[in-house]
Amino acid sequence: MYGCYYSPQTNSNMTKDVVEAVDAFHNRPLPSQFEVVYFDVCFITVKRGTAQKEELHVLIGITPSG
Repeated sequence: MYGCYYSPQTNSNMTKDVVEAVDAFHNRPLPSQFEVVYFDVCFITVKRGTAQKEELHVLIGITPSG
């Protein structure tokens, strides 16, 4: 994507293509038990008019079956 220009319509079409998969991922059932849970926060620079740091939360759970 870097160095390329995408029109607003192209961005909208790409978003529509993945929105179902993202919704299914967000609404999937989770196991009731986890053996280990890792949680971390990374700060990344995001440019929205000006560059500023925003946090990216990372949560990983490992079930008894691995």
